[in-house]
Amino acid sequence: MNATTLTLGKPEFFRLPKRGGDPYFGLTRPWYYQAEQRGDLRLVRIRERGKARGITLVPYDETAALIRSKMAPPAGTTVCTAGDVAGKNA
Repeated sequence: MNATTLTLGKPEFFRLPKRGGDPYFGLTRPWYYQAEQRGDLRLVRIRERGKARGITLVPYDETAALIRSKMAPPAGTTVCTAGDVAGKNA
């Protein structure tokens, strides 16, 4: 993160990175396009009338929620606590 990121906090949207990872999650352009194709994420495209090119914006909160959802344990699995691992709650 750069100084601007730390000062301003999280944005509502940020531009899709031209190359490399984005400054918030480190995810690449191809990752965002694949997530959109899977229906996991909706990118926002803005283009001036009559122009061939525009910009693509990524919704910060939706991306963060997608990442958090991938962290959840798969359905039907049991989550162990530190006490379970040590044998204290057996």
